[in-house]
Amino acid sequence: MLWDLPHVKGYNLHWPDILHNIYIGMFHHLMTWIEGFLQRHGKAAVFDEIWAAIPPYPNVYHCGKAY
Repeated sequence: MLWDLPHVKGYNLHWPDILHNIYIGMFHHLMTWIEGFLQRHGKAAVFDEIWAAIPPYPNVYHCGKAY
């Protein structure tokens, strides 16, 4: 078994990145707020056009479609 190996501790095998999870949660919360704000002011279509027009950047995924 894997935990029979020397210097392997079972509780350390899966160590989630807590900071990454916080960033994802903050981004989701922020985008939910921004979407509501843009819809209330009738600017959601403009935001989607700008989001899709962002040029690619090295080593960063770019979907090229509306948010």
